[in-house]
Amino acid sequence: MDLTLLFPAALTAQTVQAIWFASTDSQAPEPAERWLRGKAFSALVFTLKGQFALNGVLQSTEPLLMPDYTEAASITLLPDSQLVGICLQPGVATALFGQRPEAAIPLKELESPLDWAQLENTLLLQPNLWRQALAVYRWLKQHKLDQEYLPEPFATLLQNIANSSGDEKLGQLDSFFNPRTIERQFKQYIGISPKRYQQLARVNRVMDQLRHEPNAMPLTDIAHHMGYSDQAHLSREFKAFNRITPKQYRTIILNRDSSSTSA
Repeated sequence: MDLTLLFPAALTAQTVQAIWFASTDSQAPEPAERWLRGKAFSALVFTLKGQFALNGVLQSTEPLLMPDYTEAASITLLPDSQLVGICLQPGVATALFGQRPEAAIPLKELESPLDWAQLENTLLLQPNLWRQALAVYRWLKQHKLDQEYLPEPFATLLQNIANSSGDEKLGQLDSFFNPRTIERQFKQYIGISPKRYQQLARVNRVMDQLRHEPNAMPLTDIAHHMGYSDQAHLSREFKAFNRITPKQYRTIILNRDSSSTSA
């Protein structure tokens, strides 16, 4: 499976996290599977060719709003398939569509002032990935998806959590902290508790470090640096979100880097 991620700098990080493109070769002998990290991001997915499955469930070929996964999910593309996705930051889909999806929903069934079928048709007319990327970027800017949709204090708290070391109290990250309001907003926009979201953000920081520098630091030091009580605590929390341990994840990264070098 070929997977390309683009991070358009001119689109605000509070709304669009990335634009991604996934495809499989028409001569592939079998479907291609890949694990997606649980990051509480939701995605708008356009199936331009073929079909795909999430966690083993075959999805509609219509433009879809996918739920915000907080645990690792598997995506499987059938041979000769092509997808384009717009990855939205946590909570943004709820603000855009007025509801938080529990499962994939066709965009035509959601209330929205935007013509998503128009975007799909535009993508189908593009000759290659880079023209598709440009078309998505222009469409998002034209329809003002580069503005803030979440309540400002809540968006600021999410950003503070993402930038924190991981073991701070929520009150330390928000000078206007109101426990009941924060709890209600997390349930409304993301579907998990603030504490669970903090744990998820910290696990993703560990994954980022292991992906970029897999051998730079022993796991015991990473655990200490990230605010875990010990390596066992890190391993339990990491596996709860990603179904594998940090040691197993580091091995996967090292093997992938070795294969790329040898190729």
